[in-house]
Amino acid sequence: MLVLNVYSMMYGALLMHGIATCWVDRFSGLRQYDLSLDGQEDIPLGDTAYKTAELAGRIKRDAYEHYLLLQEFVDQMGQMWSPALTVIFITSMTFIVYCLYTIIAVDNIDAFLWAWVGSCGVYAILLSVYCMAYANSSMNALVKCFRNGATPGDFCVIGGRESWLAFVDSAPAYWMIFGFAITYGVLYSAIGTFGAAFIGTIVLYVSSAL
Repeated sequence: MLVLNVYSMMYGALLMHGIATCWVDRFSGLRQYDLSLDGQEDIPLGDTAYKTAELAGRIKRDAYEHYLLLQEFVDQMGQMWSPALTVIFITSMTFIVYCLYTIIAVDNIDAFLWAWVGSCGVYAILLSVYCMAYANSSMNALVKCFRNGATPGDFCVIGGRESWLAFVDSAPAYWMIFGFAITYGVLYSAIGTFGAAFIGTIVLYVSSAL
C-alpha cells in the first residue's frame, strides 16, 4: 500500500508538471507580441475570422482558465494527499526508528541487512518529498516567465506582466501539504537530516562493537 501511494504521487506530480509546462509553452512566446499593432484586421481562426481585439480577449481568457485549472488541480492534490502523507511519514519514521534500535541495541544481528531494510522507509519519505518538489518546480518556471528579464510592457496580450505577477502572488498554484509548499530546499534538508542520522547510527554501532 505504501509503495502504491508513493508511485501514485509520482503520477500526480507528472500531471502537474505537464499542465504547468504546457502553460509556459503556449503563452511564454507572447511576451513581446502586441495584437493592437495589427489594427482591427480580421484574423482567420479555423472557419471564423476574429477582430484582433476579440482574439486578444480570447487568448487572455484562455491563459487565465489554463492557470486556474492548474491551481484547482494542485489544490485538490494538497487536500487529498495531506492525510495520506501524514500516514506515510509516521509509518516510515516508525519503521526507521525500529530498524535503528535493532541495529544499535540488539546483539548478533546482520546490521547491514537491517540498515538496508530501514533505508526503504527513508526512500519512501524522500521520494514523496521529491515528487512534490518536482511538481512545484514547474510552477517556479511559470513565475520566472514574468519575473526574469521581463519588462512592465511585456505579455500585454494576456493582461500584462504586472497583472500576472499580482495574480500568481495572490493565487499561487503550489502543491501544498497543510499549507506548506515543498521545494527542492526542503528536499535537500531532508537528505541532510537522514544523512546525519545514518552517519550517527554508524558511529554508535561501531562504538558499541568496540
